[in-house]
Amino acid sequence: HILEDVFEKISHDRNSVGKSTAVAKVSSAYKAMLKVKRYFDISSDNIHHPNDFTTGIYTQIVSKTILGWIGEQYDKVQ
Repeated sequence: HILEDVFEKISHDRNSVGKSTAVAKVSSAYKAMLKVKRYFDISSDNIHHPNDFTTGIYTQIVSKTILGWIGEQYDKVQ
């Protein structure tokens, strides 16, 4: 997950100077899904587009990232 690590560093660097950013780790989830599902099962066109199932997983990850970040910001001001 090389890109996730790069994005985490960029996010950390930006956050350290007051520019709020977050990283939704969808690549890790995709890799985990491929351990138990065939690529055909999570792709809508067998090339690079996610199907409805995978899009739902992405939505959950992004929502958790956003809501978790909001919770962290709220905790900082309390």
